[in-house]
Amino acid sequence: MPFLAMLAAAPAAAHEHVFADAYGNLVIQSSAGWKRIIVGEGARAREVEEAIGPREPEVVVVDAPATRHCPGVRVHKGRGYMYAVPRNVTPVLAGPACQ
Repeated sequence: MPFLAMLAAAPAAAHEHVFADAYGNLVIQSSAGWKRIIVGEGARAREVEEAIGPREPEVVVVDAPATRHCPGVRVHKGRGYMYAVPRNVTPVLAGPACQ
């Protein structure tokens, strides 16, 4: 049990990879790139991995509606000739995502 207490004392960062190497050592590799190697404890790799927690974060997807509320017709005066708007025409400014 002192082994697990030692691991609990050292805070585990998110996304750590725990495995036993070919020499029987326990290797805890951080997502930042550094490794903690505990000599002779490779048999406890599964136990340590369960104690640290899941390797991947939980992903929650919230599907928002594809439409949004857009204001109605707007009257633009003054420079319609610059945008090829003929006289006495009210442009409707609405995109495909508007209701």
